[in-house]
Amino acid sequence: MDDKYETKEFVTKLSLPKFIAMLNGLTIDQIELVHNMGFKQLLGLTCNFLPRGIIHWLASNFDVHSRSFDLPNGFKFTITPFCIHQVLGIPPGGKRIGKKVDATFRVVIA
Repeated sequence: MDDKYETKEFVTKLSLPKFIAMLNGLTIDQIELVHNMGFKQLLGLTCNFLPRGIIHWLASNFDVHSRSFDLPNGFKFTITPFCIHQVLGIPPGGKRIGKKVDATFRVVIA
C-alpha cells in the first residue's frame, strides 16, 4: 500500500448515534415500511461507534477495482451482493425503489 493512503485522515458522514436515534424515533408505520422493503435487520442496530483502527484496517486491505479484501495472511475474498445480504440483511437481487410515490407514502415517511 502506498504511503499516501496511510497518511490521509479517514472521514465519514455516518453518525451511528444519530442513525440509532432516528431508528428509535420511527413510527409503527415507518417500521412496517422498513420491514416491507427488506431492511428489518437495520432496525436492531445498537452499536453506536466503530473503532477507528478497524475502519483503517478494512480500508487499507480493500482493493476497490476487484471489490475484494486482500488480507495480510494471503486470504482474499470478493464482496458480492450475497455477502452484503449475509452481513446487513439487505435483500439480494436489486429491488427497485420507486421514484414516484403517492401522498400517503410521503406522509408516512415524514
